[in-house]
Amino acid sequence: MTYPEKAGLFVLSNVILLPGNILPLQVFEDRYLNLIDDALGKGRYLAIVQPKNDNQKSCVDYYNVATLGQIVRFEEVTNNRYLVMIRGICRFDITDSILSDRGYQLAACDYTVFDDENTQEEFAIGDDDLQFLMNKVNIYFHHQEQLYDHQFLSSLSHEGLVNLVSMLCVQGSAEKQALLEAKAITQRFQILQMLLQMAQDDIIGHA
Repeated sequence: MTYPEKAGLFVLSNVILLPGNILPLQVFEDRYLNLIDDALGKGRYLAIVQPKNDNQKSCVDYYNVATLGQIVRFEEVTNNRYLVMIRGICRFDITDSILSDRGYQLAACDYTVFDDENTQEEFAIGDDDLQFLMNKVNIYFHHQEQLYDHQFLSSLSHEGLVNLVSMLCVQGSAEKQALLEAKAITQRFQILQMLLQMAQDDIIGHA
């Protein structure tokens, strides 16, 4: 499949989008309303990237690896607010970027570093680790006071569950970026285990 040589960047702190996963967004900033409008007319493609600091208003310093996504659902709530759902497709390196006349950054994309579409790695985790990850998702949604579909979680592959926990249950831009840039699911799982254990030890240490 041919992907765009350039993609508009949606810059979000502490948020990653992994291939095959869905990211819901409420869009209200003018630059990102423009980005969505432009994406809808050009294959519905855009990219999700993290800034290296929390000042998104003026941020031009972001990580070099982003995720190309495609709008799979769009709803105009009001004239200046959209609800969209973005499906992650593949990761890429940002080789260059410019500020477009529409107010958002436009990145040149190098898709050769990651091979997300052709990777078919068999991956399975043990029962204890599986239960641990399920508990993390349960805790996340409980704290967010959100309902979720137990049947959907149970239907996820082990890779899908690792990716979901990576997106939802890990805090910190640098930590999330390490999970995003992991070349294989086995590497991502190892990083995820380490981060979750560190977070758990920190909680116990402050108890």
